[in-house]
Amino acid sequence: MLTVVHTRLPSPFRFRNKESYDISPTGTAKCHSHLQDYEPDYTSGSGASIGSVAGASDHDQDTGAESFHGNESIAEMISHASSGPAEEVDYAVPIDLDFFDDPDLNYIAKDFVQEAQRLNMNRTQKVGMWEYTKRHHPELSIEMKSYDTLERRVRSVMPAPKVSWKVRDIATNELSSGAGWAFPEKEYGNRDKCEVQEVWTRLSLRDLIRFHAGLHRDSCPFVIDGKIDYNLVDVTFTVDGVPYAKSSSDNLHLMALRFKGCRLVYIAQARVAKKGFPKDVNTFLDPFVEECVTLNVNVNYFIADAPMRAFLKRLKGHAGRYSCEVCEARGSCLQRRICYPSDQVSQRLRSRPRWRECLLDLESQRKQGHVDHVKGIMGASPLLRLPNQFDIVRQCPTDPMHRDWLGLMKSTLWRNTVGISKAGNVSARGQRITQFVNDHYKHVQLPQEYSHRSRAIDYANYKAHEWQSLLVTSFHKIAEIVTTEVGERLAKIWTVFAFFTFLYYGPTWVQESMDESALEDLHEQLYKDFEEEFGELACSYNWHTYHHMPLVRKFGRPSQVSTEPFESAYGHAQTSFASGTRNIGLQICRNMLLRNLSHEPRRDQCSRKLIMNTPNESVRSDDSILIDDNLKFYKIVDLRRDSVTVVRMVTRHWESVLDPTLPFHQVGVCVYDSLDDEEIVRPKTYFQGKGVLLNDGLLVPLHKELLHS
Repeated sequence: MLTVVHTRLPSPFRFRNKESYDISPTGTAKCHSHLQDYEPDYTSGSGASIGSVAGASDHDQDTGAESFHGNESIAEMISHASSGPAEEVDYAVPIDLDFFDDPDLNYIAKDFVQEAQRLNMNRTQKVGMWEYTKRHHPELSIEMKSYDTLERRVRSVMPAPKVSWKVRDIATNELSSGAGWAFPEKEYGNRDKCEVQEVWTRLSLRDLIRFHAGLHRDSCPFVIDGKIDYNLVDVTFTVDGVPYAKSSSDNLHLMALRFKGCRLVYIAQARVAKKGFPKDVNTFLDPFVEECVTLNVNVNYFIADAPMRAFLKRLKGHAGRYSCEVCEARGSCLQRRICYPSDQVSQRLRSRPRWRECLLDLESQRKQGHVDHVKGIMGASPLLRLPNQFDIVRQCPTDPMHRDWLGLMKSTLWRNTVGISKAGNVSARGQRITQFVNDHYKHVQLPQEYSHRSRAIDYANYKAHEWQSLLVTSFHKIAEIVTTEVGERLAKIWTVFAFFTFLYYGPTWVQESMDESALEDLHEQLYKDFEEEFGELACSYNWHTYHHMPLVRKFGRPSQVSTEPFESAYGHAQTSFASGTRNIGLQICRNMLLRNLSHEPRRDQCSRKLIMNTPNESVRSDDSILIDDNLKFYKIVDLRRDSVTVVRMVTRHWESVLDPTLPFHQVGVCVYDSLDDEEIVRPKTYFQGKGVLLNDGLLVPLHKELLHS
């Protein structure tokens, strides 16, 4: 007998206490909690559904508006969505998803199907659980006859993915292609006769915009008077490769997107293929670029890691000589590796007009003879055709997660400091450094915004967020032990790197208040110290691009241009398909939409808010220290619904022993003295971050960019 434990079902399908369902293989289910424990929480509002099963409202019938009602087929939705540019069609999209006659049943159905999907139930378990719900909850007026009918109704509001494929006939070595609603497993299932080259699954951008608008109702920023204004749509795209299976050589590439003002991530495209990147970037991007141009939506950013960015931009990769995406520096080849010495840093910066000039030079030179590239640019990227003057340099920037934490912090600074060999062995000096830092870090109480707690340093398994929290809370201890074990120069490198972290991951006004020339001089000195400490060979692509951080920070906040917010969605995508089929992308797109269907469109869910609690020594996390825009620290005394009572924390400046000229007080790092006597009441939105009080009295700020990057 299989036991499924529910810790907390999504609202409104909510239970007060834990409960356990015993689901037998025959489909019967027994619930071990009492009926009075059931607490339905319906906040959908009263009134008839605009797009109900019975039919559209009078307003929709008069205007011919698009609806999300159940009796509209997916094919009709797709045909309506592809009927022309936004400026030629006036869509009045109803901002409601109550597609059942009974609003209560609508919300129960959405959360029931989503929860069954999350628990990875098979069909027998789903049917048994649904029959139990109908039998024991007559007050809900559930009239669905079967679970299959319920699931069809729920999926009727979801956009339908389109699938295309390429197959090679092994006998004749001929390629054939096709398209449809699913990959034909029966026709091409014999692997001895057919070799599947690639399978694409795509969702229409227009359908995703409509789905997002219907999900958020009147809180959607691009819905005006019940109509979608596509000119107000702000979207961020990302592309990444996701591990498919250890026993398979297939590659899985996902394109995801999210809309401005909401944390929901939609999987817009999935590609399963034998080889790596597609041969042609136009095949990969053209469908979405054309839709963006047709709808005239605003693409805020197109973010990816270094190899994928080079593919999308048609630029030399990070192992090429002209791989820098910010300047036109030419790398040097030393010991079969591309590096960037300090004398090659100050080069001409790239820009959108300069990018087009290089493309024109490339075209003219190719007519005269064979030319591979011009300043690393190998051809015209489809990103240049995006509307609203999309800047391929500023709006497709380097990814801070891979560059700062997994690249510089982990693979460069920490690895060279502790002396980790290629086999993974740590030197005796490295073991002493690690032990000293661990003794300090294990007592750090991190806020709940971090999904991890402080633990011993694990080089192989530490995540990017863990390297980040280690640096901002232990940089002074790292510098202290490195001064003793290695030398002051390396300790100063660690200190300056930590200072830049507080600066660039802090409020924008902090960087603007700094002297730009002094900041550039500090970066140049850091580059020279690093080169003297580790040699020219260590001046890699990541270290070179970090030198441009004063300019890159102006492109956008780290949380806007980082791939880290999409990583959790990729984790869910990896668990949302069953192996053994070529319709993996179809399963991912459908199940991720199903997961998003239970999203509650409230402002506190669409945008992350700070978790606030009064001091509690019995827990390892500390959420009682807050900071405001002026980098002042406060201690929580009492909490109310929308306000918080705090007292000011009296502090004094902290200076680094290695370099007292570093203005750490300007980025918020200080020493705690005492608490003020006066209590202050502030709204919760007044505070812009949290603080961490270390055992030695040091107070470090954690702005929203660090907590939510």
